[in-house]
Amino acid sequence: MKLKVIIDSEIHRVVFIEYCNRLPHSVTTELIYKKEGSGQSHTVLYHWDFFPNNGDNSDMRYYNSGSGGYDSVSLPVIHWADGYTGIYWISSDFHFGGEVKNGKQLKHPIRLSKFGGGYSDNPFNVAWETSNYDHCEDCGKSGDDYCRECIYEDENDNYQLKYKSDNRDYI
Repeated sequence: MKLKVIIDSEIHRVVFIEYCNRLPHSVTTELIYKKEGSGQSHTVLYHWDFFPNNGDNSDMRYYNSGSGGYDSVSLPVIHWADGYTGIYWISSDFHFGGEVKNGKQLKHPIRLSKFGGGYSDNPFNVAWETSNYDHCEDCGKSGDDYCRECIYEDENDNYQLKYKSDNRDYI
């Protein structure tokens, strides 16, 4: 199965999806650059983190958490902690550079509900890209902006963010 997504006018191919609670959590894409004049290509893997915005599973967001150059079809080996079984899908033409520990491989990506109706196997079709990722220390939710349930803007202190629970600064 070939899953693709266009990001910044370039075609990325989805090669790995890790799921948490049946939602995409970590996704790796492959982008192949053709080196001008040489006819050679260079593969770069991009790593994307997905999260339900403010805990809302129907409002998925993702951001680029890094990238790096690779010239093979091997991904770094993954090990999940003892007592936990990681659920993942990997493209049939990719493999890990070692044996996976505590992981269960899916034959097909999980079908996900799209906002506004429909389904997709591609996690990029059910989420919005964001450049921000913020984790609230008080309630544990993650979002693309500060947690409006736990934090407010203190207008008397140059709009500094404060926790509602104890008025401490939000950094």
